[in-house]
Amino acid sequence: MRIEIAQNIVEHFHKMPFGFGRGPDNDEWKVMEKVFPMTDEEGQVLSQLMPYGEHIDDLAERLGRDKNELIPLLDSLIQKLWVGREGTKEDGHYRAISWLPGVWELQVKHYTPELLEFYRTHLISEPRTDITAEIFPWFRVVPREYAVPYNVEVLPSELLSHIIEDTGDEPIAVLDCMCRTAAKLRGESCDAPRDDICMMFGFLAQTAIEGGAGRAITKAEAMKVGKRAQDAGLVHQACTVAHNIAVCSCCPCHCGPLQALLSGFPQAIDVQSNFEPVLSMELCNGCQSCIKVCPAKAITLDRKNKKAVFDLGRCIGCGICVLSCPIENAVTLKRKEKVVTYPRTWDDFLRIRAQQTGRTEFYKEE
Repeated sequence: MRIEIAQNIVEHFHKMPFGFGRGPDNDEWKVMEKVFPMTDEEGQVLSQLMPYGEHIDDLAERLGRDKNELIPLLDSLIQKLWVGREGTKEDGHYRAISWLPGVWELQVKHYTPELLEFYRTHLISEPRTDITAEIFPWFRVVPREYAVPYNVEVLPSELLSHIIEDTGDEPIAVLDCMCRTAAKLRGESCDAPRDDICMMFGFLAQTAIEGGAGRAITKAEAMKVGKRAQDAGLVHQACTVAHNIAVCSCCPCHCGPLQALLSGFPQAIDVQSNFEPVLSMELCNGCQSCIKVCPAKAITLDRKNKKAVFDLGRCIGCGICVLSCPIENAVTLKRKEKVVTYPRTWDDFLRIRAQQTGRTEFYKEE
């Protein structure tokens, strides 16, 4: 692909709600050469796609292209994981994968140490506006289902089983953990499982399956994936939408949001769930079971009183401590007084993100 087309693609992505990482010498366009290189024609099409879905008929009309000639180009871009599709080729909706391009695309079979290092050094310089206090968080913790009290009303978007069930007839895909895969290539892997452990739903699942980044699974299989992750002590994190498109199973040693939290980055707390733990001082015996499993390092021991101490400013509300405690009701979860209400769909979220980041070019009010 010609340099000027690659540059056009990058500038197009810079205008989208998540932008595009800046290279050290404004040479981030080189990612287009190294990661899934495209033909000139494919690049020209990608540089005109929207972050939201457009029906193939509307897209063909807007681009002034014959629908039957456009579909093979779009299909090739799906295989290279730059484009997502919902529905069939002839009657579906197509969109540019408009956030963190080049990250999830590099799932297992695409990763090499050379590509990983090239990506790391060419897309790290853009300021992280997505984790400032004013920006609606894009990722959040899903608490352990059995840690949430039975008498607390929960939203469907707050529990993993509800998220899975809410997919309806949409596809579900399971993928290897990108973060732990990258860590293994760097020689920094941990003991947490990385194979078939993270999930995608809807258009993102369909794209992952067709692009070879993941495989299709049923709802029952998805529940088993979630159980395996929970048994391994991993933290479920989902996109900040009600009708979800992804649930990751994260370890604090390699997950970006959790690492930021552990490093003391103040806005990293945006990953919290809508729940927080409550400790019974009478029942706590200071066994430290909760301290050992807390992924956020938010629990310490008051050695004078031999009681656990919770730092709610650091806690992510995952509920792992509740399930680890050997004493019933010594640690419980409660709903926070101030909770985050999630947008219904990913497109709803993208519009909010565009407004908050000032990237509204593709979201003009009608």
